[in-house]
Amino acid sequence: ELLNSLLELDAAHRIVDLEYLSLEQLPPRKDLKLSMLDVKCVDAKGTRYVVEMQVIEVEGFQKRIVYNACKAYTTQLGVGDDYPQLNDVVAVTICDFVLWDDRNAEGGYRVPMVSHWSMREEHGGAKGLGEVRYVFLELPKYTAGSKPKTTGEKWAHFFRSTPRLQSIPKELAKGPWARALEVARTANLSAEEWTEYEREKMAEQDFRGGLSLAEKRGEQRGKDLGELLGGDLVAPLLAAPEAAAEAFE
Repeated sequence: ELLNSLLELDAAHRIVDLEYLSLEQLPPRKDLKLSMLDVKCVDAKGTRYVVEMQVIEVEGFQKRIVYNACKAYTTQLGVGDDYPQLNDVVAVTICDFVLWDDRNAEGGYRVPMVSHWSMREEHGGAKGLGEVRYVFLELPKYTAGSKPKTTGEKWAHFFRSTPRLQSIPKELAKGPWARALEVARTANLSAEEWTEYEREKMAEQDFRGGLSLAEKRGEQRGKDLGELLGGDLVAPLLAAPEAAAEAFE
């Protein structure tokens, strides 16, 4: 849901399932740098997503993002593999600082809170070479307060407000944000609290399982009764309805 929101995917192109890959991108030689990524995943079409979160700005941060994205693209091929087998890579970065402020915006253009970056031809602006793309969420640019409207704003509000929340706010009480808040709540549980939490979840699952089993048994009994009424009892009922009704009573 987070990727769908930040990538602004329409209904026909939304991600429905992800496979989480190893967080390590191993270099082909021992003397090359090793990248550690927050999340690396691939969708059903093969597109790879490199998702990173950064709290403090460091020198060379943008270069590191490009390095990790390009590595995720180039390391897909093994010996003997062909270039057509390469899948697109999207680097998604959530940062708690401003990467592009109004002072370094070219031509007076202000980079929005959620920004998308890809190759363009410099003279005519034609899009191309879209195999590696970049998406950024700059949290300090969030200005909607407690009334986020878009899904992107809701995710920004979630990341900014979660550490100090005492209860679930109504603007995040439904959908993926409610589930994400539950994950955040359980992240800092002690061993004792986690054990109790698991017991509660098991009891909840047992209750739902009991209801499901009762429904299935009820359906089966109804089916059995229907077969009985449709077979052995229907013929006598049609032949002698009064006698059959009396016998049934």
